Amino acid sequence: AKVREVALQAALARGTGGSWVPDNDAAGAVDADQAAARAVVAFCADYGVPLAVVASDAVPLIPAQLTRSFAARSCEPLMTYLADAQDVAPRDMWRGICRGELPAACTKEWFFETFCDVPPEDFAARSLCALGEADDVSPFLNGLVMPVAVVALMAVLAQTRDCFPPSEPVLERGQRFFLRPRHQVGADAVVRALRDAYHEAILIAHDAAVERAAARAADKAPGKAV
Repeated sequence: AKVREVALQAALARGTGGSWVPDNDAAGAVDADQAAARAVVAFCADYGVPLAVVASDAVPLIPAQLTRSFAARSCEPLMTYLADAQDVAPRDMWRGICRGELPAACTKEWFFETFCDVPPEDFAARSLCALGEADDVSPFLNGLVMPVAVVALMAVLAQTRDCFPPSEPVLERGQRFFLRPRHQVGADAVVRALRDAYHEAILIAHDAAVERAAARAADKAPGKAV
C-alpha cells in the first residue's frame, strides 16, 4: 500500500541552508515533538511523500462547549470520549506553563483568558496566579480550544483541504505548510467539519444499535435452534 499524504501538526522554521526544522520558540515545543517532526519532514522530503504541516498559529480557536454539547445531546461513548479528550492538550499546556517550558508570552494570565474565558482583571481579582502545576484546571476550561489535530487532518481530507488559504511557499514538491496566522483556516469551516463528523458518528452508532437489537430479537425468536 502507498501513503497518499501525511498530516503533521508541528511548528517549523527555516533552518541552516533553507531546510525546514522544528521551531524551538513555538508554544508547546518539546524535545520529543521536535525529534518526531524532524524525522517525518525529512522522510517525506527524501521519498517524495506529500506532506501537510499545520502549526498552532494556523489554527483558529473554537468554543470548548461545542464538542461537549455533542456529547450531552447524543449520550454516545465516542462523543463523551472526544469531549474529555479536548481538555488534555490545555491541561498539558498548563503544566508546561507552570514549569516554565513554554515561550514567555504563554503566561498563566494568557492561559486563563484564552482557554477559560477569564479576563485579566478577573484573573487578578480571583488570585488565579496562585494555582500551580498540581492544581486541576479542568473546571475552568469553558472558553476556547485550539483543535490542532482536527485542522491537521482537515488539511489532507478531500472534503476539507480546499478550505485552506495558500500555504507557505516551499521548494519540495507536494508539501504544504500552514505555519502562520495568514494560513489560518476559517473557524466556521472547522465547526462545520466537526458537526458533519458528529452527525455521521450518530448515524453510524444508531445503525449499529438497530443491528444489535435485531440480532437480540432473532436470538429470542421462537423455534430458533440452540
